Amino acid sequence: MELGNTKESRTKQQCVPPSQQYPWLLYFNHELDENNQIFCSILDPTITYTRNIPELEDATLLTIQHGWFLLENCTSNANKLYLWNPCSLRKIELPHLTCDVDIGDCILSSSPIATDQVCDIFLFSSHTTSIFYNQLGDDQWTEVDYREDLEMASSMMGEKVSLVRYNSYLTNPIYCNGCVYAESSFGRFLVVIEKHGHRGLKINPALVLMPTLPPTRFVRLSRLLESNNELFRIEILHTYVKVISVDVYKFEFSLSVWEEVKSIKDRVFFISHADSAFACQASNPETEGGRIYFAFRNKIFVYIYNIEDKSLTFSQQFPNLPDLRSYSMWFLPDIRYSLRPKI
Repeated sequence: MELGNTKESRTKQQCVPPSQQYPWLLYFNHELDENNQIFCSILDPTITYTRNIPELEDATLLTIQHGWFLLENCTSNANKLYLWNPCSLRKIELPHLTCDVDIGDCILSSSPIATDQVCDIFLFSSHTTSIFYNQLGDDQWTEVDYREDLEMASSMMGEKVSLVRYNSYLTNPIYCNGCVYAESSFGRFLVVIEKHGHRGLKINPALVLMPTLPPTRFVRLSRLLESNNELFRIEILHTYVKVISVDVYKFEFSLSVWEEVKSIKDRVFFISHADSAFACQASNPETEGGRIYFAFRNKIFVYIYNIEDKSLTFSQQFPNLPDLRSYSMWFLPDIRYSLRPKI
């Protein structure tokens, strides 16, 4: 069901900042008696916007994709889910989930109001081998347990099924070329999740191992991301005080191999600890392209990695950030689609 609201009834403090070329970095204030959001600009780090958006007061923000927020309100007997566009204020209610489901990674195949494709929504359980799938408009979620598929895929890739059975699950999903791709948390290989039959899903290995680094004592942050129908993997090694290394790979579908990316000046990548990664076109390829922007929770600036010359710099410090704040999430408004009549 689709609901609506009007911007005229809201104050400036209840609305998101104006759109810009690159995404906003969004923090949630967790300090006592505060319940607001801080939007930071990488174009001008000296500028921040503090907002009190009503829809975010009592909801958990699960993900931001295609300019839409996927929000969750937990009650005593159900998880209420809905999509919300902070620019148009459009709200699309989704079927409820039972209250014992702990949602982890989330994927939207497209904008929910795209005119050229149907939006598929995938919710990955954080503690079980379950995916909850909904084609926008369905009146319920379809639960798919992928344990047997993952065991079979692991066996094909040479992993010990006895270990996979109790320790492995799918992580770091991304939508690319009509399929969901994800990593196995134990075997570190790539799997493809495709629609199968009536509201079913089938998981197959991509028959290629993920690019791996030697065992390390450093913290590892890895993200799959899609850009222009291409699949990338970015892996960052870091401590809590500094970045050790950044590696970028692209999956060559025709060869089923990962190749190191040495230069890609037409795009800019954005990485978050708390959400899916994404890319957008560089407005000035020579001075801004081929960069990776990422932020850590304990930092008040953004790291900027240049893929071509492998240099690492950082932005100016963001002002007005609270000491108690959430992990950052990137938000790029999507205002390409005109409003449809409310139903």
